[in-house]
Amino acid sequence: MNNVEYLSQWLKWHEGYESRSRKYFRRAILTLLARIPIGNITYENYKAVIELNINTTPIVDAYNTVYTEIGLLHGSRVGRGINAEVKEYSRPLFSRLFQNNILEWIAENCGLRITSVLDTIQKKIAALIETALENNLTNEQMRIFLQRNLDKGVLTKYELNRIVRTETTGAANHGAMVSGEQSGIVLDKVWISTKDSRTRFKPEDQFDHRVMDNKVVGQYEDFILRSRNGIEDKIQYPGAPNGSAGDIINCRCCFALRPKRDKDGFVIRR
Repeated sequence: MNNVEYLSQWLKWHEGYESRSRKYFRRAILTLLARIPIGNITYENYKAVIELNINTTPIVDAYNTVYTEIGLLHGSRVGRGINAEVKEYSRPLFSRLFQNNILEWIAENCGLRITSVLDTIQKKIAALIETALENNLTNEQMRIFLQRNLDKGVLTKYELNRIVRTETTGAANHGAMVSGEQSGIVLDKVWISTKDSRTRFKPEDQFDHRVMDNKVVGQYEDFILRSRNGIEDKIQYPGAPNGSAGDIINCRCCFALRPKRDKDGFVIRR
């Protein structure tokens, strides 16, 4: 499968991944908001009440579900692609390896993202209460106003989609990395950019993903992106947690794994 075909397939897969992830994140946010004791909130205590009752569990559970399900699904699809060229991939082995390590990997790599989502939700709730105060609503009116907005999930469609898109890309591409590690052969990574009007590029954006299209690095090497200020961002794959916010938020790029061959054209095995 060439890069154009791979990108076309990726975009179809990614649309399905986003749909599934959106459901999990929306449900998690509504669960979190439902646990806030609205009846106890006043203008005097709202900051403390919000801070004390923002429960991390629903969001952590959503991350665990998204990264496990999307990672397994996309990693298996990537593995089948490897097998189309060389029969070295074992889906049961990949699945076992992936599931044995994914929760620990999320805890080590996604903590800042989870904290960012929780901080955003907390600030949005506080902003609603401050809006009620500016409009001279009584405490009771403020609670009604707040509840109506919490029932909608607090985040705008754009804000929710930003989380969904970012984490979907990260989850899928992490699954692809683990799939490659299990393949038993030496691979190269090829960056494939999603090229449309939303693709980031300089000078409008800090980093340029259009110019990254078709860049090739070794399986365990980092892609290197340079910002408009000359700063280097080294990341394992599109959407990787070791990338900067300016590089990974809303990213829809992917990467393909290509078997590395010797001078005679034979696949190099580990």
